[in-house]
Amino acid sequence: MQHIEITHNPFTVNTAILVNGKQPAEGSPLTAYREQRLQRWVEGLFGDLDAVFNGATEFKLTFKGVESDWLDINEAAEKAEAEGMKITLEHAPFAKDGEKRLQELVKLKEKAKAENFLDFNDGDFLHNFQKALDRDFDVFVVATMSSGKSTLINSILGQDLLPAANEATTATIAEIYDNDGMPDGMFNATCYAQPGYVSEIECKEQKLDEAKSVKKELLTEWNNNPEVFKIKLEGNIQGIEERQHVRLVLTDTPGPNNSQNSEHSRTTQKCIQDESKQPLIIYVLNGTQLGTDDDKHLLGLVSKYMNKGGKQGKDRFLFVANKMDNFDPEKENVPDVLGRVHDYLESNGISHPLVYPVTARLAYLLRKEKAALERGDADRLTRAEQGDLNKLKFSFDVDEQETRDMDMEQYMPLSGRAKEKLDKRKLPPLLRRSGIPALESIIDEYIDKYCFPYRVKHAYDALLEAIRKAVNKNELELQLDQDAKALEQIKAAVAELNARKDKSFDLEVYKERIEREGKALPEPVEKTLFAIQQERMPVLADLDKRLHGEVSPLEASRLLGGANKELLFLHNKMVNAYEEEFKKAQDAIRADLKAEYQAYVQSLFPESNELKLPLLDSIKRSLGDMSLDLGVRNEDVQKKDKYEWQERAWYNPFRWFGDSHTQEYAGTREVVDLGDRWAKAKTEIETALRGLVENAQVHIQFGHEQLIEDYMAFMTQQFDKHFSQLMAELDAKLSDQQQREDAIAQAKAQLDRINSFEAKLKATLEV
Repeated sequence: MQHIEITHNPFTVNTAILVNGKQPAEGSPLTAYREQRLQRWVEGLFGDLDAVFNGATEFKLTFKGVESDWLDINEAAEKAEAEGMKITLEHAPFAKDGEKRLQELVKLKEKAKAENFLDFNDGDFLHNFQKALDRDFDVFVVATMSSGKSTLINSILGQDLLPAANEATTATIAEIYDNDGMPDGMFNATCYAQPGYVSEIECKEQKLDEAKSVKKELLTEWNNNPEVFKIKLEGNIQGIEERQHVRLVLTDTPGPNNSQNSEHSRTTQKCIQDESKQPLIIYVLNGTQLGTDDDKHLLGLVSKYMNKGGKQGKDRFLFVANKMDNFDPEKENVPDVLGRVHDYLESNGISHPLVYPVTARLAYLLRKEKAALERGDADRLTRAEQGDLNKLKFSFDVDEQETRDMDMEQYMPLSGRAKEKLDKRKLPPLLRRSGIPALESIIDEYIDKYCFPYRVKHAYDALLEAIRKAVNKNELELQLDQDAKALEQIKAAVAELNARKDKSFDLEVYKERIEREGKALPEPVEKTLFAIQQERMPVLADLDKRLHGEVSPLEASRLLGGANKELLFLHNKMVNAYEEEFKKAQDAIRADLKAEYQAYVQSLFPESNELKLPLLDSIKRSLGDMSLDLGVRNEDVQKKDKYEWQERAWYNPFRWFGDSHTQEYAGTREVVDLGDRWAKAKTEIETALRGLVENAQVHIQFGHEQLIEDYMAFMTQQFDKHFSQLMAELDAKLSDQQQREDAIAQAKAQLDRINSFEAKLKATLEV
């Protein structure tokens, strides 16, 4: 039996593996695991072990790490055992979870503030730490029409809030913010108009109306109001675990081809394409009606991003087969229905999808009934709802042997930990059979597995960088501990440094050099822009083949309407991809400007042997540590609410075809020349799509130029001020012996405190 020992730290993303007590040989596939998240390699672990040991089938695996990663090891082992391996698993005591570590980091930050050894005016530090603590965790509910999406969300809320009678009329984005401090069953709401741009980089929402303890009737009214772009609700989402540092934001997205507002359509696609935040996506399917064109386009996009993201890419897409109560269990069974759903998803490029069968209607009615009883029958079930509930209770009766197959939970790929949490909630068995509580537990598990490690590491990095700056500052003070001869030499060095600075930075000359050399788009961005532009070619070629000949107006309307949907999807997909490249280009220019800054600082320092003093290295590090503060505004960092920069819309809205294709006449028969209609539209469409990439390049280039302007402002304002202040303080300490001695004593004491703090900080990441 081969013994494999795995220690995985999800916070540092580091894996240590021992094979029979030794490091795996270089070139072994196991060495590739060292700096990858466990979810990237765990599915291939036992296949790699099989290859390393030439078909050996018996393994003992010992694991050290966090419980959520251990569950993934377990799952991979079960699959390997099903294929003939014999695996013995054991684990060390589980390491602290991410939420506890985040709480420790917040306490350490407050300790650093109390002891006054971190610079809390540092914009980068405040921004990065606050970003790590951003409580909002996004879960997007996505679906095409007739899937029961709104009913599913209402079942999670336990309230009849979102309009569900006709999902085609879902015209707004509804964001539901979890607030465990609010009374059960009460939701406050605010509606907003489409955001208005107040400057090139700032976008503000305009509030239209608000209501306390809102009812469905008002939300329906808002939803039907064309001025309303977004609705925000706040209340206690009872099925999601309360956490200090995570606030669930459940978003009901309009359909991907929503015709009332193209921005809504883009939002739905954007949540799928978001590779940075990787929000959880609940994709709702009608278990009894599969195969819409809208699904085909959206699932193609999902497939692309699932395949790019390893196990996390798979975990973040939950395919919910809803309306499982809408078929006759005496004629077909749940496994058969789920088999069709799996086949349908596989046919759309989704390999090994995680499918969760639910009957949202049952959970919604049970929770509404319970809430009505608790609130004194204030929102009791209607007669029709009571009739539906009675029928569902009969179909899902937990006491009847014949209905045991209708327990949705038994078909869900739940971990042992998720099942244990469900048991602790002590829910009514009938509610559990609906599958909705199990879905809620899976959302909780995703937060534990992916959200917390990401936030812990970013908070840790922000504090560690701040500590490094504090150490440099205090080491600079210690360099003042010199004899009289050395002090005179240091004074001369500081005087020369001042002189160099005064004559070394000519802003106009620097600007001319930047303009002359240029800050072209990074080559990878250029290549990606070209690849995005080419995505239109196969779509247009396919439409060329399909749109030709004379057809009836009704058929023309159907075919051109379908083409319009495809082009809308393509347009939104391209816009989202361009905006992602905009962010990458911004990161690239920031890195470039940081390198420029470091080179400038380096150029300030004399290179002659007599001036190579330790003090100069400390000054150089102190200047190099200064935050460039490009695009980070301190006043925004301090806001409690979620805040994001948004750019002025650089793209034109989708406005092709319109209603002009409904009918044309030829002789006495009403027909449409489809080829002619498409040829006319295609010219406009190709022009618009070519213009899209040109506008994107202008948009990205503008972002480059804006950051360069910010950098120039920094160099002439913040850097000058900081440099002058540092030199003045040094000069005073060099001239005044008592002041110098006090500074040295304070620095020694402060460094002791910093070293103790750093040891506690590093302990927060240990497993």
